[in-house]
Amino acid sequence: MSDLIAVAYPDRATAETVRQRLAQLTLEHTLELEDAVVVDRDEDGKVKLHQAHNPVARVQTSLDEESEAKLRDVLEQAGAAQAA
Repeated sequence: MSDLIAVAYPDRATAETVRQRLAQLTLEHTLELEDAVVVDRDEDGKVKLHQAHNPVARVQTSLDEESEAKLRDVLEQAGAAQAA
């Protein structure tokens, strides 16, 4: 069974930064993802999906404490960077 997690960011750049960091965590075997997609809406209201060309592994249904802490840090840093 897979989990779907959605997180909202104020702009596409922040979302792309988080997606790239999640991909890096996957390469480091800290996190397992099946896919990561950035969704945004253009000025005309059309929804666009921005998907990585090489989706990464599988969704991990539960994270150990260390992995969860790293994921939380990534999400918080992205939010802090946006606020700056």
